[in-house]
Order: sequence, then C-alpha cells, then structure tokens
Amino acid sequence: MTQGIVEEVVFELRAGVAEAEFLRAAEAVNRWAVRQPGFEYRCLTKSADGRWFDLRFWSGADAAERAARALARDAAGAAFLSLVAPGSVATARRPVMARKAPAGLMLAA
Repeated sequence: MTQGIVEEVVFELRAGVAEAEFLRAAEAVNRWAVRQPGFEYRCLTKSADGRWFDLRFWSGADAAERAARALARDAAGAAFLSLVAPGSVATARRPVMARKAPAGLMLAA
C-alpha cells in the first residue's frame, strides 16, 4: 500500500537567471502549493552541476496531476516556469512506499 506520491521535477535555469530571483519565484510557488488539495511537502535542491530537483509530496496521483495543470495557469507558477530552461525538464511520479517525518516537521494539511 502506498503512502502518497512523490513528484520529482529535474530542470535547469535559463541562461542569465540569478539564483536569488529564482528562489523568490520558488517561494511564491510554495505559498501557492500549500493551498492545493493533497499537497503535503516540497523541497528544492541543486546539484553541483547546476541541475535543480523539485521534490513535491502529494496525497495521491490525482492531487499531483491537478496541481501540475493548475500551476501553469497561476501567476506565481507562470513566473516560476518562465525561469526554467525549455527542454531541460524531466518529471517522474513515484509511489511513496514508506516514510517517517522527523519530529517537528509540519506537513501541510
């Protein structure tokens, strides 16, 4: 039995996009995400080669799919996506088979 869905989006930024600008746009998406049904948690990481990994935890596949469609229509989402290099995006969704949140970590309701 699964315990939700993790959506992994790997991408690069457009040439010339400042990291601080991108992180401001990412924070705006965080504010949007917590209002989405089924949203649980999100983290954004960056590899040494400059690729970004956006990990989003959802209650299920339907919630992840609805949010993905809604993100591009939202002003914060459109601003975020405009900073991403076209053709650099790879997305995967996988079932969460087991998880344990650290004490004090608050998942969105």
